[in-house]
Amino acid sequence: DIKLKELVDELYKIKSIDKEGQEWSQKNYPGGYTSYSSMNQLHRFSTSFEVLQKQIDKEVKKFAKNLDLDLGSGSLFMSHFWANIMPPGVTHSMHIHPLSVISGSFYVQTPRNCSSINIRFNGVYKWRNVFHPQFLTSRLKSCWRSIV
Repeated sequence: DIKLKELVDELYKIKSIDKEGQEWSQKNYPGGYTSYSSMNQLHRFSTSFEVLQKQIDKEVKKFAKNLDLDLGSGSLFMSHFWANIMPPGVTHSMHIHPLSVISGSFYVQTPRNCSSINIRFNGVYKWRNVFHPQFLTSRLKSCWRSIV
């Protein structure tokens, strides 16, 4: 089971030891922290993040099935997994990960009165071509409830 409190505690421990990530964030992510440039495979060295990765993998599999993604003989796997910490007032600009098949965010902690959705798939990519939001909108509406 995913223990959100343990993940929050571990995120702040990672931030405290990740000097390279702190320096990068200071220049590129003012007010926030990301392990993107320094520790981007958290699921490979943290049991807490490995547990989360396994749960996300299940959701990604359902998501791909609901979108009728034809993977041929291939399979989906998580290649990168990093953390962002965004205090109030910090923003993270919309962007894409074009070398990914599916990209998403898992919210470990959100402010009070925010949505209770913990996972959001930001992009679905196929052979470096982005499926545009107009294409995904109707598909997502039909499968979103089964994912969350």
